[in-house]
Amino acid sequence: KEGKGKEENPPPLLAMNHVSRLCRNVKESIDFYTKVLGFVLIERPQALDFEGAWLFNYGVGIHLCEDLEAMEKKLKEKNVKYMKRTLEREDGTTMDQIFFNDPDGFMVEI
Repeated sequence: KEGKGKEENPPPLLAMNHVSRLCRNVKESIDFYTKVLGFVLIERPQALDFEGAWLFNYGVGIHLCEDLEAMEKKLKEKNVKYMKRTLEREDGTTMDQIFFNDPDGFMVEI
């Protein structure tokens, strides 16, 4: 019923670990998320040799990725099968998505 504040069929999720965000400028996004929203810049694995940043606070992480094409190139180099889609939003803007599975079969979306 509406207004009760609880879903009758909640999704089968245990926790939200992190959210990945594609951004035009990683430095500007770091400034925004740290100075405006209070996130803290944390260390990324050195194996991630493309522009990006990891931020954390409030029990959730945000991963910033500046170049979706670089991510797609990396997947091709590592022979990772993926699917790419472009969604058109109601306001006429588009959103690119890349889907692939990790070694355990879990889907990853960027």
